[in-house]
Parts: sequence; C-alpha cells; structure tokens
Amino acid sequence: MNIIGITGQAGVGKTNLAKEFEKENAIVIDVDKISRDFYQDKNIIEESLTYLEEKYDIYITELSTFFDTLITARKETKQLDDPIYKAIEAKIDGIIHNNNAKDTTIVLDWELLPKTKYFNLSNYNVLLLPDNDIVRKETVKKSDNFEYEQKTNQNSKYDINYQNYKYNQTAINLYDNNQMSLLKDFIIRELND
Repeated sequence: MNIIGITGQAGVGKTNLAKEFEKENAIVIDVDKISRDFYQDKNIIEESLTYLEEKYDIYITELSTFFDTLITARKETKQLDDPIYKAIEAKIDGIIHNNNAKDTTIVLDWELLPKTKYFNLSNYNVLLLPDNDIVRKETVKKSDNFEYEQKTNQNSKYDINYQNYKYNQTAINLYDNNQMSLLKDFIIRELND
C-alpha cells in the first residue's frame, strides 16, 4: 500500500492533484469534506464545546464563533487534540485499515497534514507552494470576499522544513489539468523506482 500526502495552503491545487490520482483508482481522502460532516454532528460539536470550556475556559454562546475559536485554540497549542480532530483521525484510520491491500494507493488531501501522524506514515509527501496571484484570483472567485483575498495573499508563506518533503512544486498554473497529470505521473514513477 502506498500513502501519498498532499499538503499546502488553501487554493494551491491539492484537490485537483488528488483528482488525478482518483482517475488511477486511488482512494482519495479529502479531509476538508470529512471535517464538514463532523461540523454538522451535534454530538461532536457538544464534545468540542465541553473541550474548549475545560481546556481553555472558553464559553461559546454563539455557534457562529465556534469554528474560529477552535482553530485559534489549535494554533495556540500547536497540536490537534480536540474531539473533531479525533473523529477525523478515527475516520482516516478506518479507511486506511479497510484498504490495506498491497496494490492500493491512498491519497490524503489535507492542509494540516504536516501536524499529523499521517505525515510520517506517508510514503510520499507533496507540498504544493502557492503562486500568490493565482491563489488570490481563485479565492475571490470561490468566496467573492475581498477581505479574505487580501488575508490569503499576505499569509501565503509556510514555516516549514522543506527537507521533510520528497517533492516541492511551485504551482504556476494550478488549474491546468495537464500540469497536474504530469505531476501525478512523476510521483507514480518515483514511488515505483
């Protein structure tokens, strides 16, 4: 079994690259999609609210602030240990366990991958680096929110150790399927060598 980790900030083309692997019958784990499901689960939200109260003495009265508060708490502790993350981890573990045949390829599409155990479990980690102009245009196109666009442009640098990645790719044309297809082929060749 091969596990390929794809990471990088929002808008750099992680999902497009993952879709290229899906065409080759890889099992793609889109963690954002899994997260959204758990953010709808009332039991997990209640557990998370209790977690924030007990660990940080934070009491949330409006659910509209819940997501931002949880993300801030994660950044402050520099770890992922809240109930939503634990539910996500259990889901990923189940998918990996149920698909552990020798010829299986699993692709993890996750911005937070380097903070998780899956980063070291992956056979191959890919860091997609942003081209600020493209990320800004795509963010505006998707969200129609100029404030968010500016924030994305300013916070596009990663504080990372590039030596931990087997491949670093500056995404010059993120939405060119030919580029993503070539990158996928390159990674498959590297894994097979």
